[in-house]
Amino acid sequence: VVFPNEISALEKGNLSEQQKKLLELLPNAPVIYILDFKITDYQNLYFEMGEPLVLENKVVAGQLLHDGMKDFSEKQFVACFNKMTILSIANPNDINALFYGGMAAYYKKDYTEAEKRFEKVIASKNNSFKQEGYWFKAMALFENNKKEESKKLLQEISEGKGFYTKRASELLKQLN
Repeated sequence: VVFPNEISALEKGNLSEQQKKLLELLPNAPVIYILDFKITDYQNLYFEMGEPLVLENKVVAGQLLHDGMKDFSEKQFVACFNKMTILSIANPNDINALFYGGMAAYYKKDYTEAEKRFEKVIASKNNSFKQEGYWFKAMALFENNKKEESKKLLQEISEGKGFYTKRASELLKQLN
C-alpha cells in the first residue's frame, strides 16, 4: 500500500486520498473462517476471559454463530436471520451477526432490514465487512426501488480501489 519513499508521509499522517482509501480497505481486526465464511474478532465477541460467552437463554454465543453460518451455507436464510438477531440483541456491536443477519435479510428479500443492518456494518469501527456492507447496501437500496440512492453509493464504490469497484462501474453503465 505504501512505497518506501512514502513512509515518512505515513508517519506524519500526510497521506494522499488514494492512500487513505487503500488503508481503509485493510481489515483492522483478526479474521477466521467458519464453513468458508469470514468471521471477525471471534475471540473478543464470543469469549469472556477465555471462557465461551453464554447468552441469557444458556446458549453458547459461538455455537449459535456456527449454527447460523450452517443455516446460511444451506440457504436457510430465515433460520440464519433469527440466530443472527439473537446474537445482535445480546451484543448490538456483533459485526458478524450484523453482516450475516443483513445478508440473510437480503436473500429473504427483506431489503429494508438488510439496509439497516448494512448501515450498521458500514458504521462499525471493525471494518472487516465494510466493502461488502457498501455493496450489499447499494443492492438492497436498488431492490427497494431507491434507485438514485443506490446509484450514488455505486458511484462511490466505483471510485474506490476495493473488491467491488469493477462490478459497481459495470452496473452503473447498465443503469445509465
